[in-house]
Amino acid sequence: MPRSLLATAAVAAGIALVVAAALALAGALDENGSPPPPGASAQGGAVSGRAVDRVRGGMALVTASRGGSGSGFMIDTAGFILTARHLVREAGAISVRAEGASGPIRAELVGSDPSTDIAVLKIPRDDARALQPLRLASEGNDARLGEAVVAVGTPFGLGGMITAGVVSALDQKVGAIDGVIATDAETGAGNAGGPLVAGSGDVVGLNLRGRRSTGFAVPADTVRDVAERIETNGDLRVPYLGMATATLTPGLAELLGLDVEHGLLVRSVAPGGPADRAGLRGARRGRPAGDVVTAVDGKAVREPRDAQRAVSDRRPGQQVVVLAVRGRKKLRLRLRLGRY
Repeated sequence: MPRSLLATAAVAAGIALVVAAALALAGALDENGSPPPPGASAQGGAVSGRAVDRVRGGMALVTASRGGSGSGFMIDTAGFILTARHLVREAGAISVRAEGASGPIRAELVGSDPSTDIAVLKIPRDDARALQPLRLASEGNDARLGEAVVAVGTPFGLGGMITAGVVSALDQKVGAIDGVIATDAETGAGNAGGPLVAGSGDVVGLNLRGRRSTGFAVPADTVRDVAERIETNGDLRVPYLGMATATLTPGLAELLGLDVEHGLLVRSVAPGGPADRAGLRGARRGRPAGDVVTAVDGKAVREPRDAQRAVSDRRPGQQVVVLAVRGRKKLRLRLRLGRY
């Protein structure tokens, strides 16, 4: 083969590798499409003991008579407690124990959301005095790449646990849950439903069950939004879009050679699901960049949770319009929402 052709082939192979790597890291790039600086993990340092002390007073051991037990934490003085839905989905009687309480407290299941594995419990206001509400990170101040965090489990006096680490990726998909924080602070049965805490003591996420040495958490902004809607409406009947997405940044768009700078890069679609039936395409071998969704039901989308919020007031079975870009082609697709 002529030397010029060998050089061209090498360049093409290099581009393919870069694009593949870019897709793999789509949830681990900053807002400019660049990876975190070297040593970001070390710069984060260890989460101080003081930060853990700030949350332990709000922790609860949640036990369901027809489920299991796990963690929860109180978020206000009215007695609302957040936990993982899978712990209380078929709960029967639910009780919580806390370090400041003299015994078990009967809890009511207010509602849950299958799309995020979040459930909201309520204990009597008088009993709530035994716990101290934890503070969710303010809107827009979710976990950052390389930030030191600790996943906290049930109160230490009740066999609790903590695991410390750093945020390793954002906007991940875990099962049917989108927009998830990934950390190397492993989250197992003991701290599922508990808080993911930053060094400030703020709660930046609600822990999900992890796998191997990786922990997962739902971001604080999503937790706040879901909790408020459950408190108001009870169980959420969440419509299902059937696609896994990642935030498209200008830097990533340039790397992938896309004509749009913002939107949701479709990583994959559930076979036979709503997005698949609507005609959306994800990435695959030979096509490293999937479609880019720019709007759902008339609302612009930039982060995975934006798509779910756009249809939060819709019902399964209803149709919505999805605007997307495929290469240089603009698409207007009708998507019939499914059910989780």
